[in-house]
Amino acid sequence: LVVYLVATRKRLHTNTNWIVLSLAVSDLAVSFAIIPSRIVCFRTKCDEILMKILYDIFIFVSLCNLCCLTLDRFIAVMKPLKYNTLITHKVVVKMIVISWMFPTIVFCIPLIWTYGYSSDITLRQTADKIFYLTQIIVFMCVPCLVMFAVYAYIFHLALDHAQRIQDLEESVTGSRPSSSYSNEARNTIKVFGVVYVLFVFCWIMSAYRTFTTFFQLGDVQKEVTMTSRLFLLFNSCVNPIVY
Repeated sequence: LVVYLVATRKRLHTNTNWIVLSLAVSDLAVSFAIIPSRIVCFRTKCDEILMKILYDIFIFVSLCNLCCLTLDRFIAVMKPLKYNTLITHKVVVKMIVISWMFPTIVFCIPLIWTYGYSSDITLRQTADKIFYLTQIIVFMCVPCLVMFAVYAYIFHLALDHAQRIQDLEESVTGSRPSSSYSNEARNTIKVFGVVYVLFVFCWIMSAYRTFTTFFQLGDVQKEVTMTSRLFLLFNSCVNPIVY
């Protein structure tokens, strides 16, 4: 629905909505890649390594698009008068292309030692540990921290803006105005809070599973693996609705 509306309605052809469109397409790709392939792999033998790489590519493309959308809104708040100058159509196109190309290139790297050095088990294990530790830091921890900082700043600005409007009305009218502006700011905070909490909740189990598996800290039960994948799928499904 999001893809159709943005693609067919000219009034929705804004820079922000192109990022939303890219996010929606990547989320659709997650759904179409994971669910049908799982059904097929239940009946036939599949290359689990290639399947995992495919999942990771689409999931982290979605994450990169989410980060681009966060950056877009941060600039809109920080530099509202310069927003149209900083976030041009060319810039948005570059952001979207990078969001798709960067995860694709990065998550194809394990193919080098997986199939190129398949006989050297020690090398493969060491390379996997380094790669997936980097994945946890770059694609999980950093986005969480950046999104927290951005949304915290937006929270602060929303409350400060609402308070200034109330103080201005009070100085003009001489009476305390209604709390509508404050309520609107709180509602904005709630929306961003839900977005961030949902993001962290859906990704934290996947980070735990990846860290535990590749550093041999214990056995990860199949239920945990399936649940973490379902959470990632759920996060991708609700992204367009939330935004």
